[in-house]
Amino acid sequence: MARGDNNQVVYVDGDIPQLPLQLGQLLVDSSQVSPGTTNLQQCTSQSPLVYEPVQGGYPINPAETAAGVVIYNDLYPPGWLERYHDPADGSDYTNAANAALSVNQPVYIGDNTYDCNNLVQTHDLQRIYGVGKARLRKNANGTLIASSGDDVEFNGVALRGGDSGPDFTGDGIVMTGINGRLINCGSRYMTGRAVKMTGNHAQIIGTCDIYQTSDATAAGYDIEIGQAGVLTLYHTIIDIYTSSANGGILTTDTGSTKIIGSLFGKLTVANGTGPAGVNGGNHIGNRILGAVTVGVSNSVFAGNTFGAVAITFSGGTGGHTFDSSNFLQSGATLTDSSTLSVVENRTLVPYQTYTSTWTAASVNPAIGDGAITSYYSAKGREITVFIQMVAGASTTFGTGAWFFSLPAIPNTSLPCIGSAQVFDSGTNFRTGISKTLTDGTARIQAIIDADTAAVDSGRPMAWASGDVLIISCTYFTN
Repeated sequence: MARGDNNQVVYVDGDIPQLPLQLGQLLVDSSQVSPGTTNLQQCTSQSPLVYEPVQGGYPINPAETAAGVVIYNDLYPPGWLERYHDPADGSDYTNAANAALSVNQPVYIGDNTYDCNNLVQTHDLQRIYGVGKARLRKNANGTLIASSGDDVEFNGVALRGGDSGPDFTGDGIVMTGINGRLINCGSRYMTGRAVKMTGNHAQIIGTCDIYQTSDATAAGYDIEIGQAGVLTLYHTIIDIYTSSANGGILTTDTGSTKIIGSLFGKLTVANGTGPAGVNGGNHIGNRILGAVTVGVSNSVFAGNTFGAVAITFSGGTGGHTFDSSNFLQSGATLTDSSTLSVVENRTLVPYQTYTSTWTAASVNPAIGDGAITSYYSAKGREITVFIQMVAGASTTFGTGAWFFSLPAIPNTSLPCIGSAQVFDSGTNFRTGISKTLTDGTARIQAIIDADTAAVDSGRPMAWASGDVLIISCTYFTN
């Protein structure tokens, strides 16, 4: 290598640069490449870099010789698709792309749309770089790229299943090796998964396009990470965008996954066979537009914004953290069937109405023209309840101790004590306690004036129209 006139970089025969450009800043314009020139011009902010090959073209290198590839256009340096493209293939770059991927060296995809299908990547530590608007577009059914190498990185490459919609069936890219990386990539117009990664430490960071499946069914996902029955760990998804609420992200039997700062549809944290070490992962600062189902224990949600969707922590799981930094759009619902979790349901703050049912030990009372008002609020496993019964002229008071139903079953090991008040119309106020039951039912009762039994039709007085009972209590669920 030497410096020529005007400080140009000049390469001589056999002196081939391995990576002579900053890929994120350059645009290769193949129309400017002509035979017989000898310069590799410097790139300025005003003019794009142009590869101008050494006299006679770039010779085959040892890696290409080892792979047994055929060079059709030696005006392009090693690794560029055009170097391996047989003119007889016309616009189909399948053979050229597979040839480039078969060589154990970096692959460069230029500023163009290349029609291809069923590409295979196998080398460990291979890098596939996109320069400019580098696109690989399906021209047949099947997975566009199947990558099995470890530590493989795609950078700046956009995958397409068609021009304006999916023209062919199948997945976008499937990576089965460990430490697979998609950096500033995208994959859209796919009928299957836009991305599927099954090895350890999958990374999807940034985007040059959205990740999108056209599958709008409940089983459709833009991105799938992990596989049932195999524990995979330390996955990272950061600053990506998917298509709609119908797509989204599916993780299966994963552990310590991080999904941060991204916009996507539904989220399913699935329990395949639940091998030791799986957990629900961390989900921070995302905009989530689809339903959320967490079927694995020990997940963390913080600083997320949810649409009007259903959020469910499944039974049989526990140890979740869903704090008040999460924002739930009006219409969102949160169902927590887990145990030992701290799930703060902001849709229930400061309070939510519910219907408390009034029963008795022997013969149930009937409210008639009276009224029962009941509210509750929930903060994780902590529930605060307020119940007021106002007797009317047609109210009947039943036989036996009274019970009022609660919005959730109290912890059977932690009976909780609250307050109770009775207004004996025309006479006075009476005070006492309320107490949750520990028999596995969602019920509470009141005891007034240090009595030895719960309030009933004759305690603490003979009930009549205008009398009032108020119960309030904070208790814990299982």
